[in-house]
Amino acid sequence: MSRIEQGLPKPEGLTVIIPTANEYPQNAFTFQGLFNELENFDAPWEAIIIDNWCPELEAQNREQDKTSKYFQGLIKQGSHSCFSTLV
Repeated sequence: MSRIEQGLPKPEGLTVIIPTANEYPQNAFTFQGLFNELENFDAPWEAIIIDNWCPELEAQNREQDKTSKYFQGLIKQGSHSCFSTLV
């Protein structure tokens, strides 16, 4: 039963935080699924994608994946208005 059906107030908005470190392309599917579910959400929402690439991963000789490039590309295209920057 939804919040509205329960007589609860309509949400003012929703922020979804997605931390990621070397999870491309899986995180692209996660974001697309999230967008598909929330594109008709009846309140404003935003997605905050946090690229957790750090020196510890580099010390393990792991290469940085395409997470940042993928989401920066979406931001430049303006194809998803739910976020405007990558943290």
